[in-house]
Amino acid sequence: MNTPYIGSKPRESAIPQGLRRKVFNWIPRLVGLGIIISLMVFSACEEDLPPAPDETITNVIPVLYLTQEDLEQNHIELNGEAIDQEWGGPLQPGREFHQIRLSAENGAGDPGPPIYVSLKAIYTDDDLFLLVRWPDRSLNTQKDFMMYAGPDLPRRELYCTPEYWDTTVVRDTVYQPLPGYDEFVDCPGGGQECDTFWVREVITIDYCDTLVIEGCQADLADPNNWIQFGDEDRFSIAFQMRPTGDMKGTYDKQGCLVACHQNESPSFGRPSYGRLDIWQWLASRTDPIRDLYTPTDNPNYPRFGTPGYLEDMVAEPTTGLIPDPGLGAYTPNFEEGSPIPKWVYRCEDDPFCEPIDPDRCLSEFGERCRINNGLALTYLWRESRQFERYAIFSACDTINEAPLPLGTDIRFWRYGDTVPGWILTYPEDSRADIHGSGQWDEGVWTLEIARKLQTQDPNNDFQFLAQEGFEVTFTLALMNNSGTAHWGSEPQILRFNPRD
Repeated sequence: MNTPYIGSKPRESAIPQGLRRKVFNWIPRLVGLGIIISLMVFSACEEDLPPAPDETITNVIPVLYLTQEDLEQNHIELNGEAIDQEWGGPLQPGREFHQIRLSAENGAGDPGPPIYVSLKAIYTDDDLFLLVRWPDRSLNTQKDFMMYAGPDLPRRELYCTPEYWDTTVVRDTVYQPLPGYDEFVDCPGGGQECDTFWVREVITIDYCDTLVIEGCQADLADPNNWIQFGDEDRFSIAFQMRPTGDMKGTYDKQGCLVACHQNESPSFGRPSYGRLDIWQWLASRTDPIRDLYTPTDNPNYPRFGTPGYLEDMVAEPTTGLIPDPGLGAYTPNFEEGSPIPKWVYRCEDDPFCEPIDPDRCLSEFGERCRINNGLALTYLWRESRQFERYAIFSACDTINEAPLPLGTDIRFWRYGDTVPGWILTYPEDSRADIHGSGQWDEGVWTLEIARKLQTQDPNNDFQFLAQEGFEVTFTLALMNNSGTAHWGSEPQILRFNPRD
């Protein structure tokens, strides 16, 4: 299949006026590199994905039943890998991918020509599993990251004044032992008696050669020296909880367009009636998190791996699109209108960096400690939500403890160093119901999703039934490095297969 270009219109520039020329001189190098990489890897993508359907397009997606025994023998590890042993191969009956067409006319903005999403679905007595794959030329996982665009640090300052001069220790000899004096035996000639002394040695410091003062650097706190930009790849699936629609029609016929009103606020998520359960995967804000799908699993050998999350939301007439009750997995690492990070990675802020007792150090879900909770330092993890306990980034934080590329020794800040735009932690309550992990490889995203059929929040979560013929209407949406322009699908039906 000919894979179309996936792109979006440029965002409004967040670059300060005084730095635009410098930034625009720097960005083309990244763009050129990205184009070269894309041309190298994209030629190989999509080869293992089924072709788009020709004339026989169906909107009914069957959900294969899997017994608990079969699931125990072949756990679906939620790590973003489409393994045949877990999901079945293309020649196994009932395990084929189903193609869903997504287009701009069923979405918003101008994301580009239509594309096809490949989908498989499995249910057990307790769980729903989804495998989703789609083409994407480039990997976008750094939303709102902040780049230092000031001069390389440090600026060394040398002070040659007596106040910085170490006092010279003058040679001193005593006949009685005193603290700080070493024993010295003086035997000037053989066969003679020796006198014992206690001596303090002479140490002289040339302060102009050896004394260097590293002070706070005002450049680090200058907003003109920071640039903020970047977005992320996103995937969304919406289930109809109650009959939903507006003057355009019903969700069964029109899909998400019934909740999209460009001239209203909010522009999306406020249907005239009904209710939608919306799961949204965010490549930089929910995907990197690591936790257990089943809290009772062995945390060091979990059956389903250590997946991230999907944001759990609801769309309804009164409030529009809002998160489910509970605390979210991400918090902005910047003040509104400021490109300077609030926090940076410091070993002293990370309880897993140098734990007092490594053998007893465990994460919240019981896994042995891993620096930054196992996340790459391109992300910033907080095991505790008590953000006030962490020191705010200032001009005195002259050492960058998380320089890129990864593995680089800690050093002073340099032009081009970046800081994550969001702080990540565990979501809580109803916002923590949906787990998933994605991987991007050679121009294709692979995303595995899992949720319990029944949750503790029936008001905000669609409740699935593990029975033959059970079905629900849903739609898909894709956002490529964007929170606005996206592809959307027509209404689809998820239908549960027989249990035999």
